[in-house]
Amino acid sequence: MIATPPPAAPAHSVQAAAAVSPGTLGMTASGNSITVTDATGSGRGWRVTASATDGTAELDGFTASCAPGSTCTLPVSSLDYPAQVTSGTPVLQADPGSGMGTIRYSGLQWLITPSGSGPVTISVSIQSGP
Repeated sequence: MIATPPPAAPAHSVQAAAAVSPGTLGMTASGNSITVTDATGSGRGWRVTASATDGTAELDGFTASCAPGSTCTLPVSSLDYPAQVTSGTPVLQADPGSGMGTIRYSGLQWLITPSGSGPVTISVSIQSGP
C-alpha cells in the first residue's frame, strides 16, 4: 500500500502490511495515518518499525485515538520523539497492558530528506511485544 502525502508535504510514500483478523495483530496505512488493530487479547504490546529508502525520515508527531466504533486501550510508549528512522527503527509502540483494540494514528508528521530526485519510501511493519 502506498500513501500519498498532502500537496504541501515533501514527496514520500508509506508502505505497510494490511491483513487483520480476530486473534491477530495488524496494521494499515493510508495518507498520513496508520491504524493498528491488536485483537490478540494477550496484552503483550506491540511496536511499529520503519525503514527509509532513497533518503532519511524522522517521525516528529502524531495524534493517537481509538478508531471510530472501537473500544480500545490507548498505547503507553517509552519511545522518545522525534524518532530518527534507520533500518527497522521502532516509531510507534504499545508497552505491555496497553494498545489493545483499534488505534488510529493520524496527522503523522514526517521530516523527509531525499537523497536524490526520487521520493523517499518509508516501509513500516508491526511486531508483537514491546
